[in-house]
Amino acid sequence: WFFDDIRIQNVDELTNIIASDSMVGNDFTFTPATEGPKSLQAQPVAFGEYPMEWSSVTTVSAATDNEPPFSRLINVSTRGKVLTGESIMIAGFIIEGPDPMDVVVRGVGPTLGSLIEGTIDDPRLRIFKGQTLIDENDNWSDNSPNVLSQHFMTVGAFGLQNPSTDAAQRLTLSAGSHSAHVFGNNDSTGVAIVEVYDQTYRTNPDSVTRLKNISTRGFVGTGVDVMVAGFAIEGNTNQRLLIRCAGPELIDFDLSGVLADPMIQVTNTKTGQMIHANDDWEQNANLADLNSATALVASPFDSGGTSSALLVDLAPGATYTVTASGADGGTGIALLEVYAINQ
Repeated sequence: WFFDDIRIQNVDELTNIIASDSMVGNDFTFTPATEGPKSLQAQPVAFGEYPMEWSSVTTVSAATDNEPPFSRLINVSTRGKVLTGESIMIAGFIIEGPDPMDVVVRGVGPTLGSLIEGTIDDPRLRIFKGQTLIDENDNWSDNSPNVLSQHFMTVGAFGLQNPSTDAAQRLTLSAGSHSAHVFGNNDSTGVAIVEVYDQTYRTNPDSVTRLKNISTRGFVGTGVDVMVAGFAIEGNTNQRLLIRCAGPELIDFDLSGVLADPMIQVTNTKTGQMIHANDDWEQNANLADLNSATALVASPFDSGGTSSALLVDLAPGATYTVTASGADGGTGIALLEVYAINQ
Protein backbone atom coordinates (compact mmCIF):
# COMPACT_ATOMS: atom_id res chain seq x y z
CA TRP A 1 0.00 0.00 0.00
CA PHE A 2 1.03 3.58 -0.65
CA PHE A 3 -0.56 6.71 0.75
CA ASP A 4 0.92 9.51 -1.36
CA ASP A 5 4.57 8.42 -1.19
CA ILE A 6 4.26 6.72 2.20
CA ARG A 7 4.74 2.98 1.93
CA ILE A 8 2.48 0.95 4.24
CA GLN A 9 3.64 -2.63 4.91
CA ASN A 10 2.06 -5.68 6.56
CA VAL A 11 -1.55 -4.44 6.40
CA ASP A 12 -4.69 -5.74 4.66
CA GLU A 13 -6.81 -2.60 4.78
CA LEU A 14 -6.27 1.14 5.32
CA THR A 15 -8.91 2.93 7.39
CA ASN A 16 -9.31 6.35 9.01
CA ILE A 17 -6.59 7.99 6.95
CA ILE A 18 -6.41 11.69 7.82
CA ALA A 19 -4.38 14.10 5.70
CA SER A 20 -4.29 17.87 5.71
CA ASP A 21 -2.52 20.59 3.75
CA SER A 22 -0.56 22.52 6.34
CA MET A 23 1.00 25.28 4.29
CA VAL A 24 1.59 26.99 1.02
CA GLY A 25 4.95 28.72 0.65
CA ASN A 26 8.47 28.07 1.90
CA ASP A 27 7.84 28.08 5.68
CA PHE A 28 5.08 26.72 7.85
CA THR A 29 4.00 26.15 11.44
CA PHE A 30 2.48 22.73 12.09
CA THR A 31 0.08 22.47 15.04
CA PRO A 32 -1.40 18.94 15.22
CA ALA A 33 -4.66 18.29 17.03
CA THR A 34 -3.28 15.22 18.82
CA GLU A 35 0.02 13.95 20.16
CA GLY A 36 1.96 11.09 18.62
CA PRO A 37 3.88 10.33 15.41
CA LYS A 38 3.06 12.34 12.28
CA SER A 39 4.29 11.96 8.70
CA LEU A 40 5.27 15.13 6.87
CA GLN A 41 5.85 15.57 3.14
CA ALA A 42 6.44 18.52 0.87
CA GLN A 43 5.35 18.87 -2.75
CA PRO A 44 6.91 21.67 -4.82
CA VAL A 45 4.80 23.46 -7.40
CA ALA A 46 6.54 24.75 -10.54
CA PHE A 47 5.48 28.09 -12.00
CA GLY A 48 2.74 28.38 -9.40
CA GLU A 49 0.47 25.70 -10.86
CA TYR A 50 2.29 22.50 -11.87
CA PRO A 51 2.61 20.01 -8.97
CA MET A 52 5.81 17.99 -8.89
CA GLU A 53 6.77 14.80 -7.05
CA TRP A 54 6.23 14.47 -3.32
CA SER A 55 9.35 14.56 -1.17
CA SER A 56 10.48 11.68 0.98
CA VAL A 57 8.61 11.23 4.25
CA THR A 58 9.82 12.81 7.49
CA THR A 59 8.36 11.38 10.67
CA VAL A 60 8.06 13.68 13.68
CA SER A 61 6.55 13.13 17.11
CA ALA A 62 4.04 15.73 18.24
CA ALA A 63 4.13 16.46 21.97
CA THR A 64 2.59 18.90 24.40
CA ASP A 65 4.28 22.26 24.88
CA ASN A 66 5.67 21.47 28.32
CA GLU A 67 9.04 20.33 26.98
CA PRO A 68 11.86 21.68 29.15
CA PRO A 69 13.76 24.57 27.57
CA PHE A 70 16.90 23.67 25.66
CA SER A 71 19.09 25.02 22.89
CA ARG A 72 22.32 23.84 21.29
CA LEU A 73 24.77 24.38 18.46
CA ILE A 74 24.36 21.64 15.85
CA ASN A 75 27.03 22.72 13.39
CA VAL A 76 29.87 25.21 13.39
CA SER A 77 32.09 26.43 10.56
CA THR A 78 34.56 29.11 9.59
CA ARG A 79 35.45 30.48 6.17
CA GLY A 80 38.78 32.20 5.74
CA LYS A 81 42.02 32.57 3.81
CA VAL A 82 44.38 29.62 4.19
CA LEU A 83 48.03 30.61 3.93
CA THR A 84 51.14 28.73 5.05
CA GLY A 85 53.13 28.34 8.27
CA GLU A 86 51.44 30.07 11.21
CA SER A 87 48.65 31.25 8.88
CA ILE A 88 47.02 27.92 8.03
CA MET A 89 43.44 27.65 9.33
CA ILE A 90 43.03 25.89 12.68
CA ALA A 91 39.53 25.40 14.09
CA GLY A 92 39.28 24.27 17.69
CA PHE A 93 36.06 22.77 19.04
CA ILE A 94 34.94 21.21 22.31
CA ILE A 95 32.64 18.21 22.72
CA GLU A 96 30.96 18.15 26.13
CA GLY A 97 28.95 15.29 27.57
CA PRO A 98 29.03 11.70 28.79
CA ASP A 99 28.90 9.96 25.41
CA PRO A 100 30.96 10.04 22.21
CA MET A 101 29.68 12.17 19.34
CA ASP A 102 29.45 11.22 15.67
CA VAL A 103 30.71 14.17 13.64
CA VAL A 104 31.32 15.13 10.04
CA VAL A 105 34.39 17.35 9.60
CA ARG A 106 35.22 18.98 6.26
CA GLY A 107 37.78 21.26 4.69
CA VAL A 108 36.19 22.63 1.51
CA GLY A 109 37.83 24.66 -1.22
CA PRO A 110 37.22 23.67 -4.84
CA THR A 111 33.44 23.19 -4.42
CA LEU A 112 33.25 26.82 -3.26
CA GLY A 113 34.84 27.94 -6.52
CA SER A 114 31.52 28.57 -8.23
CA LEU A 115 30.56 31.02 -5.47
CA ILE A 116 33.80 32.62 -4.29
CA GLU A 117 36.92 33.72 -6.11
CA GLY A 118 40.36 32.61 -5.01
CA THR A 119 39.49 29.31 -3.32
CA ILE A 120 42.24 26.91 -2.35
CA ASP A 121 42.63 24.23 -5.02
CA ASP A 122 43.78 21.26 -2.89
CA PRO A 123 43.01 21.47 0.85
CA ARG A 124 44.12 18.82 3.30
CA LEU A 125 42.38 18.10 6.61
CA ARG A 126 43.92 16.84 9.84
CA ILE A 127 41.96 16.27 13.06
CA PHE A 128 43.67 16.34 16.44
CA LYS A 129 42.69 15.64 20.03
CA GLY A 130 45.08 17.77 22.00
CA GLN A 131 48.41 17.23 20.27
CA THR A 132 47.54 13.76 18.97
CA LEU A 133 46.63 13.28 15.31
CA ILE A 134 43.57 11.03 15.23
CA ASP A 135 42.46 11.21 11.59
CA GLU A 136 43.11 12.98 8.30
CA ASN A 137 41.90 13.19 4.72
CA ASP A 138 43.19 14.66 1.49
CA ASN A 139 40.61 14.02 -1.25
CA TRP A 140 37.14 13.16 0.04
CA SER A 141 36.18 11.41 -3.21
CA ASP A 142 38.90 8.81 -2.51
CA ASN A 143 37.24 8.08 0.85
CA SER A 144 33.97 6.12 0.22
CA PRO A 145 32.18 9.10 -1.37
CA ASN A 146 28.79 7.38 -1.57
CA VAL A 147 28.84 6.70 2.18
CA LEU A 148 30.10 10.19 2.99
CA SER A 149 27.43 11.75 0.78
CA GLN A 150 24.78 10.05 2.91
CA HIS A 151 26.35 11.52 6.02
CA PHE A 152 26.32 14.97 4.38
CA MET A 153 22.59 14.60 3.77
CA THR A 154 21.98 13.46 7.34
CA VAL A 155 23.63 16.54 8.86
CA GLY A 156 22.24 18.98 6.31
CA ALA A 157 25.57 19.82 4.67
CA PHE A 158 25.78 20.94 1.05
CA GLY A 159 27.05 18.34 -1.41
CA LEU A 160 30.62 18.26 -2.65
CA GLN A 161 31.71 17.86 -6.25
CA ASN A 162 32.64 14.27 -7.05
CA PRO A 163 35.43 13.86 -7.79
CA SER A 164 37.11 16.83 -6.16
CA THR A 165 40.09 17.61 -3.95
CA ASP A 166 37.89 18.85 -1.09
CA ALA A 167 38.60 17.03 2.19
CA ALA A 168 36.07 15.37 4.51
CA GLN A 169 35.86 12.71 7.19
CA ARG A 170 33.16 11.17 9.34
CA LEU A 171 34.32 9.92 12.73
CA THR A 172 33.32 9.37 16.36
CA LEU A 173 34.97 11.63 18.94
CA SER A 174 35.01 11.41 22.71
CA ALA A 175 34.44 14.41 24.96
CA GLY A 176 37.20 16.99 25.13
CA SER A 177 39.04 19.55 23.04
CA HIS A 178 39.73 18.87 19.37
CA SER A 179 41.05 20.82 16.42
CA ALA A 180 40.71 20.61 12.64
CA HIS A 181 43.70 21.89 10.64
CA VAL A 182 43.14 22.94 7.02
CA PHE A 183 46.15 23.67 4.84
CA GLY A 184 47.12 23.40 1.21
CA ASN A 185 48.97 20.50 -0.35
CA ASN A 186 52.26 21.72 -1.80
CA ASP A 187 51.80 24.97 0.19
CA SER A 188 48.87 26.06 -1.97
CA THR A 189 46.80 28.94 -0.58
CA GLY A 190 43.30 30.32 -0.96
CA VAL A 191 39.87 30.63 0.63
CA ALA A 192 38.47 27.54 2.37
CA ILE A 193 35.77 26.62 4.85
CA VAL A 194 36.27 24.26 7.80
CA GLU A 195 33.08 22.66 9.12
CA VAL A 196 32.08 20.48 12.08
CA TYR A 197 28.59 18.89 12.08
CA ASP A 198 26.98 17.13 15.05
CA GLN A 199 25.59 13.96 13.46
CA THR A 200 24.58 12.44 16.79
CA TYR A 201 21.92 15.13 17.26
CA ARG A 202 20.43 14.31 13.86
CA THR A 203 20.03 10.65 14.75
CA ASN A 204 19.39 11.06 18.50
CA PRO A 205 18.02 14.51 19.38
CA ASP A 206 17.80 13.53 23.06
CA SER A 207 21.57 13.14 23.35
CA VAL A 208 23.02 15.44 26.02
CA THR A 209 26.47 15.43 24.42
CA ARG A 210 26.92 18.61 22.43
CA LEU A 211 29.22 20.97 20.58
CA LYS A 212 30.25 23.85 22.81
CA ASN A 213 32.22 26.17 20.55
CA ILE A 214 34.37 26.86 17.54
CA SER A 215 37.57 28.88 17.85
CA THR A 216 39.36 29.46 14.57
CA ARG A 217 42.78 30.97 14.12
CA GLY A 218 43.63 32.21 10.65
CA PHE A 219 44.42 35.13 8.41
CA VAL A 220 41.88 37.96 8.18
CA GLY A 221 42.06 39.86 4.92
CA THR A 222 39.68 42.17 3.09
CA GLY A 223 36.83 41.51 0.65
CA VAL A 224 36.23 37.79 0.28
CA ASP A 225 39.28 37.19 2.49
CA VAL A 226 37.60 38.30 5.73
CA MET A 227 36.98 35.51 8.24
CA VAL A 228 33.38 34.31 8.60
CA ALA A 229 32.15 31.90 11.30
CA GLY A 230 28.80 30.21 10.77
CA PHE A 231 26.61 28.20 13.12
CA ALA A 232 23.10 26.79 13.48
CA ILE A 233 21.02 26.72 16.67
CA GLU A 234 18.36 24.13 17.45
CA GLY A 235 15.99 24.05 20.42
CA ASN A 236 12.97 25.77 21.89
CA THR A 237 14.61 28.70 23.68
CA ASN A 238 17.28 31.29 22.96
CA GLN A 239 20.94 30.28 23.08
CA ARG A 240 23.38 32.60 24.87
CA LEU A 241 26.65 32.98 22.99
CA LEU A 242 29.97 34.61 23.76
CA ILE A 243 31.48 35.77 20.46
CA ARG A 244 35.00 37.19 20.33
CA CYS A 245 37.76 38.10 17.91
CA ALA A 246 41.23 38.37 19.39
CA GLY A 247 44.04 40.15 17.59
CA PRO A 248 46.66 41.92 19.74
CA GLU A 249 46.46 39.24 22.48
CA LEU A 250 47.94 36.70 20.06
CA ILE A 251 51.32 38.41 20.39
CA ASP A 252 51.55 36.70 23.80
CA PHE A 253 51.62 33.37 21.92
CA ASP A 254 54.66 34.43 19.87
CA LEU A 255 52.61 35.04 16.73
CA SER A 256 53.66 37.84 14.42
CA GLY A 257 51.56 39.80 11.94
CA VAL A 258 48.44 39.79 14.11
CA LEU A 259 45.30 41.80 13.30
CA ALA A 260 45.71 45.07 15.20
CA ASP A 261 42.07 46.15 15.50
CA PRO A 262 39.47 43.44 14.82
CA MET A 263 35.74 44.07 14.62
CA ILE A 264 32.82 41.61 14.45
CA GLN A 265 29.32 41.66 12.97
CA VAL A 266 26.58 39.07 13.59
CA THR A 267 24.08 38.43 10.77
CA ASN A 268 20.93 36.34 10.56
CA THR A 269 21.59 34.45 7.33
CA LYS A 270 17.90 33.91 6.59
CA THR A 271 16.98 37.60 6.67
CA GLY A 272 20.39 38.97 5.74
CA GLN A 273 20.06 41.46 8.60
CA MET A 274 23.07 42.47 10.67
CA ILE A 275 21.80 42.20 14.26
CA HIS A 276 24.86 42.83 16.46
CA ALA A 277 28.27 44.46 16.04
CA ASN A 278 31.28 45.41 18.14
CA ASP A 279 34.65 47.02 17.58
CA ASP A 280 36.33 47.36 21.00
CA TRP A 281 35.14 44.85 23.59
CA GLU A 282 34.85 47.28 26.52
CA GLN A 283 32.24 49.32 24.64
CA ASN A 284 29.52 46.74 25.44
CA ALA A 285 26.61 47.92 27.57
CA ASN A 286 26.43 44.46 29.23
CA LEU A 287 30.14 44.43 30.05
CA ALA A 288 29.71 42.90 33.52
CA ASP A 289 27.74 39.96 32.12
CA LEU A 290 30.24 39.60 29.27
CA ASN A 291 33.12 39.39 31.75
CA SER A 292 31.25 36.79 33.80
CA ALA A 293 30.62 34.66 30.70
CA THR A 294 34.25 35.02 29.62
CA ALA A 295 35.45 33.75 32.98
CA LEU A 296 33.55 30.51 32.33
CA VAL A 297 35.15 29.60 29.01
CA ALA A 298 38.08 31.81 27.98
CA SER A 299 40.93 34.05 29.07
CA PRO A 300 40.06 37.73 29.59
CA PHE A 301 41.10 40.39 27.13
CA ASP A 302 43.50 43.15 28.13
CA SER A 303 41.85 46.26 29.51
CA GLY A 304 41.99 49.08 26.98
CA GLY A 305 42.61 46.61 24.15
CA THR A 306 41.17 46.72 20.64
CA SER A 307 39.90 43.13 20.40
CA SER A 308 36.14 42.69 19.99
CA ALA A 309 33.49 40.70 21.87
CA LEU A 310 29.73 40.28 22.25
CA LEU A 311 27.44 38.43 24.64
CA VAL A 312 24.14 37.82 22.83
CA ASP A 313 21.01 35.67 23.01
CA LEU A 314 20.03 34.24 19.61
CA ALA A 315 16.82 32.48 18.64
CA PRO A 316 16.81 28.77 17.69
CA GLY A 317 15.75 27.43 14.32
CA ALA A 318 18.08 29.75 12.43
CA THR A 319 21.62 30.03 11.14
CA TYR A 320 23.94 32.93 11.82
CA THR A 321 27.28 34.23 10.63
CA VAL A 322 29.94 36.26 12.41
CA THR A 323 32.18 38.32 10.15
CA ALA A 324 35.60 39.31 11.47
CA SER A 325 37.50 42.08 9.71
CA GLY A 326 39.93 44.88 10.41
CA ALA A 327 38.17 47.98 11.75
CA ASP A 328 40.56 50.17 9.77
CA GLY A 329 40.81 47.83 6.78
CA GLY A 330 43.82 46.17 8.37
CA THR A 331 44.80 42.55 7.89
CA GLY A 332 46.55 39.91 9.96
CA ILE A 333 46.19 36.76 12.04
CA ALA A 334 43.20 36.64 14.40
CA LEU A 335 41.32 34.17 16.58
CA LEU A 336 37.55 34.13 16.02
CA GLU A 337 35.60 32.40 18.81
CA VAL A 338 31.95 31.38 19.32
CA TYR A 339 31.08 29.79 22.69
CA ALA A 340 27.70 28.40 23.78
CA ILE A 341 27.04 29.57 27.34
CA ASN A 342 24.75 27.46 29.51
CA GLN A 343 21.97 29.47 31.16
